[in-house]
Amino acid sequence: MAGPQLEDGYTRVANEIFDHIMRAPLNGTQFRIVLAVWRFTYGYNRKDHCMSIDFIAEAIDAHSDGVKRELKNLIDKRVLLVTREAVGVRPRAMSFNKKYDEWCKPLGGADSPPLEQMDLLEGVDSPPLEGANPPPLEGDDLPPKKDKRKKDNIYNEIISYLNSKTGKRFSAKVKNTKDLINGRLNEGRTLEDFIYVIDTKCSHWMDNPKMFPYLRPGTLFRPSKFDEYLNQQPITNEQVEKSDRDNQIAYDDALREWVMAGHDPGDFRFDE
Repeated sequence: MAGPQLEDGYTRVANEIFDHIMRAPLNGTQFRIVLAVWRFTYGYNRKDHCMSIDFIAEAIDAHSDGVKRELKNLIDKRVLLVTREAVGVRPRAMSFNKKYDEWCKPLGGADSPPLEQMDLLEGVDSPPLEGANPPPLEGDDLPPKKDKRKKDNIYNEIISYLNSKTGKRFSAKVKNTKDLINGRLNEGRTLEDFIYVIDTKCSHWMDNPKMFPYLRPGTLFRPSKFDEYLNQQPITNEQVEKSDRDNQIAYDDALREWVMAGHDPGDFRFDE
């Protein structure tokens, strides 16, 4: 079988950046994190990208605790820059700092030309060559898949949690359910995102007989709605209690008007 071809896409990083990163005092995990940031930024012809700790850990096949620690070190050293802080469930966006003289332990000599004068990362500041950095296909923007057992665990965790919240009995083995979950994972979503959506929509629909049937994978995880649900806020107990009080007041007012109009209270029907 033929190996990867250049026309399948590649990441363009200038030799001078390689010269300095090779001599930087980084441990193995830190270096692999830098490679992951290059892959998901310059590899797609962009300067930054939203990447959670779990996303990076999956990409480099490392434990999230170690990634969290070493990622903080890289940010503290200014090897990596936070371009946008995390908001809600959205992870922070990060970029690689190509100005190596800003790193805490700069390795460039005094005679090194300023980076501002060099097109070190051509894929960012100039149009890509034909065949370089093709637009990502669906699923390209994800770290490499781990073994099947880990994927099965994710399916089981998500569906088991949905069943525990709703009292339903969905199966994590159904192909359509797996496809929906894979689709969202391929968009960079995490287990925490699925849990948030389940919690949020359960707070909205659990007590609504018309909407309760829609607490199902086919509705919650479909591509046209998942992002919208992820940006909604769950209903709190205080909001539910206030809604119940408001409904009771509306019911009492409507019944009083019905009786005052001369109707039989037994025939009263209340439409909220």
